[in-house]
Amino acid sequence: MRYFLIILFTGLSFLGITKNRFLVVFTDKTETGFDPASYFDTAAVKSFELQNLPPYDWYDLPVNSTYVSAIEPLIDSVRFDLRWFNGVVVYGDIDKINKVIEFPFVKEVIQLGNSGEILSTDTAKVLEPIDNKLKDKFRIFDWQLKTMGGPYFKSRKIDGKGIRVCVLDVGFPDVDSDAATKHLFNGNYIEGWDFIRDKPLKFKGFSHGKQVLSFIAGKIDTHHVGLAPNIELLLARTEWMLTEKKYEEEVWIKAVE
Repeated sequence: MRYFLIILFTGLSFLGITKNRFLVVFTDKTETGFDPASYFDTAAVKSFELQNLPPYDWYDLPVNSTYVSAIEPLIDSVRFDLRWFNGVVVYGDIDKINKVIEFPFVKEVIQLGNSGEILSTDTAKVLEPIDNKLKDKFRIFDWQLKTMGGPYFKSRKIDGKGIRVCVLDVGFPDVDSDAATKHLFNGNYIEGWDFIRDKPLKFKGFSHGKQVLSFIAGKIDTHHVGLAPNIELLLARTEWMLTEKKYEEEVWIKAVE
């Protein structure tokens, strides 16, 4: 019975994910009341200033909440808004969605795909967690750094200090305790979010994200494994394990926003 329930709940979760999804795109935005200083992180504001960029552009403006409220009675639920596309991803019935199109402030409605491709189980073998026994095989790490331009970083004294990096990937198991990445959790880790499940990130899942992070900022004791071990770190889960689904694209966009 226990195995049956697990299969049942798993099936229900996939049914919820694969129902009709649409991107409702609106015609316009308003700049009234938008404060970029309160929306952007101070690091982003500083980056704009250093590059002589304006404090924000049209794509940064929020989606009109009045428009969202107006269409809500005709949809099942709102997944999230996408500022860059000036729209919202919604779940709903196709007949009701046809009524949404009739609103004068709706530019278009795009049906989003749900197809997924199951990856080979061999992929799991390739993406096994980094074996801490490699700690003694610094020759491998040195080769890795050299192929990524490590000597250039070292000659320019670039170690990531003052740079904020966000890694978007499928999972980050045990990154807070892994030998190559745990140093980042002594003051350099800012925040993590699971955009697939829309909740705070847990350090688990497929290890690909951890491996990518080790290339960027890995360090074992005093030996560099990655290029910039002193970065400020943000983590975001935007992928499902063993599948490639269309909705991962909008989740990725939401995370980048």
